[in-house]
This record gives sequence, structure tokens and C-alpha cells, in this order.
Amino acid sequence: MLVEILEPTTMLFNEILESEILKSPFIQTNRLGFLGYVNSKLDDYLELLNDLDPDDLAIKGLKTSKSRLVINQTEFVDGLKESIKLYYEGHPESAFNTLKETLEKRINKLKSLFSIETYDKGMDFYRIRVLNDNNKLNPENFFHIPFENRGKVTSQRFSIPGFPSLYLGQTIYICWEELNRPNINEFHAIRFQSTSPIKYINLAPPFFDNNLYQVKYYKYLVSWPLMFLCSIKVKNKNDIFKPEYIIPQLLLQWIRDNKDIDGVKYWSTHVDKDPTIFKGDFFNMILPVKKNMDSGLCESLTKKFVSTEVISWQLLEFATGGGEMWETSNECQKIDNKIEYLELIKGARYPYSYSAFGKMELFLDLQKLQKIKRIS
Repeated sequence: MLVEILEPTTMLFNEILESEILKSPFIQTNRLGFLGYVNSKLDDYLELLNDLDPDDLAIKGLKTSKSRLVINQTEFVDGLKESIKLYYEGHPESAFNTLKETLEKRINKLKSLFSIETYDKGMDFYRIRVLNDNNKLNPENFFHIPFENRGKVTSQRFSIPGFPSLYLGQTIYICWEELNRPNINEFHAIRFQSTSPIKYINLAPPFFDNNLYQVKYYKYLVSWPLMFLCSIKVKNKNDIFKPEYIIPQLLLQWIRDNKDIDGVKYWSTHVDKDPTIFKGDFFNMILPVKKNMDSGLCESLTKKFVSTEVISWQLLEFATGGGEMWETSNECQKIDNKIEYLELIKGARYPYSYSAFGKMELFLDLQKLQKIKRIS
């Protein structure tokens, strides 16, 4: 009897990057619990790496091998799995220590490949707040929740209850999505600009171009397990405990204690598009406070930003009479570079600068910047 011997399957590097296994959104199936879903997905990821053609890692500027990649990533994945397991067993401190050890071992071994990046000063960010009121508002009210109001800080993906952090969006549109699309007549917006470099862990997948054999895409591949664990959609929104927040919150705790890293950049889970093919600044930043205080705002964070005044869509229309105050094509192009297009109505695809969000950003980009007061 003849037995057919099957050749082991191999995949090219670009095929692995484009695999459906790595693509968001990450939505849990009904047949698996959270742990089952996470372990299955991470195992599929390691299988992909094992299927990699060892002769297809000829990436300019990169010195590695398939065997080294598989060993390092298996160690990384095992550490992440163990952290979640310990948290589930009621050992949050051990879970944090395991994640800390896993991340710091990764940084020590692969410092140039762990996705830690820096924004130079002069980077623009935005925040919105839902307030059915057109009275003048202070910029300080749009910063992180003051320390004396820490009781209002709820559990969010990258937010530990009672521990203030500063959430920022790279566009007003993504801020709007993060707040579940509030009425445009009921929110106010502000622009913040960085006054010093911001160092962050980049958990935002890159946009793919025609040449995938680049170091930045290899960095994406080796950072993917952490990106995945910080981007899983919440299955039961009304539950008090959300296992999808375990790794993001432990990561934030680690950053809060790390003097060299300011925050995290991550892809919004509220945008159901594949970030590898849908171009736009759909990213958020979160910066935890670095110093605990009884009241006021974090001195470290207030020094890192200046801000405009606060505006609302209604006030903007009242001020301009519905007219245009943003005339130059250069200003519109700057806005459109952030998001290639918006399709809020199916089949109606327009440049970002045409939208109310884009117009608000155009106006805010022309406004004077001022220091942020440390309220107390």
C-alpha cells in the first residue's frame, strides 16, 4: 500500500501579512469563551509563522531567521497567555508582573523591532465632549478628569477605574465614533498640540503598500499579538467585568510606571474597516497621568500640550453665518490627508474636508494656541 507523503505547506512573507487571521475587526465567536477565542487565535498566529518559507525573509535592513522569529514569538505569546490566565485565576498582581517581564524581555531582546515610536512636537490631536450647552467652556475641562473627580473614571479599554488618563483622537471624526456618534449639535471640540516629543507604543497596524518586504511590516508582524489583545471587540457591553480589557489595562499600568514611554497609539475598535486597506487617521492616543495628586491636572501632561479655545458646530455656524472661512486648497489638503474619504451614507463618498468634522478641524487649525492651566 502506497502512502502519500505530503510536503509541508509554506507561505511567503507577504502571504502571511495578508492572511485573514491577522485582519481586524476581532470579533469573538459564540462557541468559544474569551480564553478559548484568544488562545485559538494566538495559536493560529504561531502556525502562520511556522508555515513561513525560511528563504523568504530577505528584508533589507533586517537580520533574522525563521527559527529565531518562531522562538521569540512563541515566548512572547506564552507570556501574554500566562498573564491573562493569572488574571482569570484571581491574581492581578501576578498577571501584571508576568506582562511586565514579558514586555521588558521583548524590549531588551528586540529593541529596534518593538513598536516604540515618537511624535515630534507640533502634532495635533482633538477631543470632544457631549454638552447640550453653547456657553463658553474652558480648555481645562477637556483635559483628563481632575484628580479630585477620580471617582468618575470608569473602566474602559485603556482606563483603570479611578485612575485618570488623557484620551486623544487624531481626528474629530474618530472622537465622534469613540463616543458612539453623538448628535452634532450636542458636542464641543478642541485641538491640542504637543509641545514636546511624545513616545508611545504603536498598536496601530500600518497601511500596506506595494512592497511588503520592509522592516516596518516585520515590526507589525512581531507586534501583532499585543495589537490583537488590545483590539478585541467587547462581547458583552453591559457586563461589569470585560475580559477584553485585561491586557490593555495592564499595559497602561506598565506605561504609567515607565519613565521612557508616554502612552499608547491604537486603532479604534469603533471603525469596522480593515486598516490594511482603508486609509485614514482612525487612531487614538491615551496618556496616563504620571504623578498622582489630590486635585487638579497632571503637571507632566499639561506641560506637554497647548490648546485652542473650545468650539461647537452651532457656535461655528452662528459665528460664520454658515459661510466658509477656510478658503485655501492647502488647508483643505492638510485635512484630506488625514482621511482619504468618508462614506457615512452608503454610496456617498466625499473628501474629509467636506464633512462637518473636517470643517471644524479646519477652523480649529487656524486658531491661536494657549497654555493649559493646572486647575486645583
